[in-house]
Amino acid sequence: MKKFFFSAVAALMALNASAATTITVADYAATNFITTDNHFSIATEKAASSNAPAYNETSKDLRIYAGGTLTITAGSPMQSISFEISAKGKARLSADNTVDCGTLVCDTTGGVVKVEWTGDSKKVVLTVGEKANLGTDGAGNSAQFDFTALTIKGGTEGTVEGAPLYAINFTTDSLGWTIDNKIMHDSLSYVWKRDTKYGYKASAFYNGANYATESWLISPIIDLKTANIEHAKMQFTHARRFGDLSQLSVQVTKDGTTWDTITVPNWPDGTSWTFFESGEIDLTNYISDKTQIAFVYTSSNSAAATWEIKTIEIMEGLVEEAVHIANTPETAYTVTEAKALIEAGKSLHETVYVVGKIDSISAWTEKQDKYKNINFYISDDKNQMYVYGCFGLNKDSIRSEAEMNELIKPGDVVIICGTMSLYNSTYEMNQGSYIYSVTQAEGIDNATIESEKAEKFFRNGVLYIRRNGVEYTVMGAKAE
Repeated sequence: MKKFFFSAVAALMALNASAATTITVADYAATNFITTDNHFSIATEKAASSNAPAYNETSKDLRIYAGGTLTITAGSPMQSISFEISAKGKARLSADNTVDCGTLVCDTTGGVVKVEWTGDSKKVVLTVGEKANLGTDGAGNSAQFDFTALTIKGGTEGTVEGAPLYAINFTTDSLGWTIDNKIMHDSLSYVWKRDTKYGYKASAFYNGANYATESWLISPIIDLKTANIEHAKMQFTHARRFGDLSQLSVQVTKDGTTWDTITVPNWPDGTSWTFFESGEIDLTNYISDKTQIAFVYTSSNSAAATWEIKTIEIMEGLVEEAVHIANTPETAYTVTEAKALIEAGKSLHETVYVVGKIDSISAWTEKQDKYKNINFYISDDKNQMYVYGCFGLNKDSIRSEAEMNELIKPGDVVIICGTMSLYNSTYEMNQGSYIYSVTQAEGIDNATIESEKAEKFFRNGVLYIRRNGVEYTVMGAKAE
């Protein structure tokens, strides 16, 4: 009898050890995340000479480029990881992908793609090979490791270090969150509504009119006291267009009765649907067993914003001091410097100046005719950046293709003023940016920079710009 009992226990333990967890990338839509059960973390990092990892909204896949790394960490040892490779991943799969422990199989025998790790470890680091020698695009192409989901056996007998005290992604669920419509016009059936792509979305614009409202999106009670922590902080991702910031706020309570408005470091500029990190918000004074968060939306008959909240995390720890990157036209970032700031995620809500040479200009379309702005690429001697929805000098609208062609041409050096972001894998100056100055390739200046601050001259057939004693070539690189 004892023998049977111990055999049954052993079988049950083996079953638990082989239990599988499937993580779908689209549920998190990020390049770095901790799963909602806190059992696993996914982290990516770029190689020095490669593109930054990216989540692709269209393909619903996480993409790591040649030389980059994917680190999977679990609360307890994992026995296997199977990857669901996306269409792009199949086109750019490499046989030279490596892992720091265990065994990795990348196989396409018979046209069946199999990518699987086996071993016994709480942490696995996968490094992407250089060439797509298993991919359908051809062995000469740069490799990528692109997957839509991964299934892990093991790893669930604990939580990963750094797991959040509370986390939610509104595109997948709304566990315990409630809506309190304190003021709502009869013409509206809702203000806050959950969307599987954008998260919770609030708007009081309907059928061509704005309506006066006040609507609260309120969290369930979050017990921070039992975590036995001294400091807590929160961060969320949000997007906004229209209206103004005075209509929106975030409030917190520790007793369910008294609500305080808390300062949000980073607000979207209101000109695009780009999601911004809120920045870290100190919740130390609200640690209790009755902590609640509320996103408060108000509007008027004259103005109604659209506000989207996608993800929220509450973590243990002190709030880090903000790093500000705002600069001046005289200290404009090169494209390479701008790209590094984007990758570091440094205060990307701030308006900055970036200098570069125009590589190409997108064709004038009906969309440009409607919105009176233009799209083009700029570069320095190392990197390229997309300037999207850009206005002209002095923030003027660009009303026709003729005006566009008169203002800028390929080869011109421009200083752009606006905010920056990484959209999928493209480094961008966001919609609503504008051209601060233009220095034409042939040396004719349309710049708003005063002549004593910038001058142009040729040396050995090369066009230079001198600003405050610093010389730049038309590529934006500092001259020797």
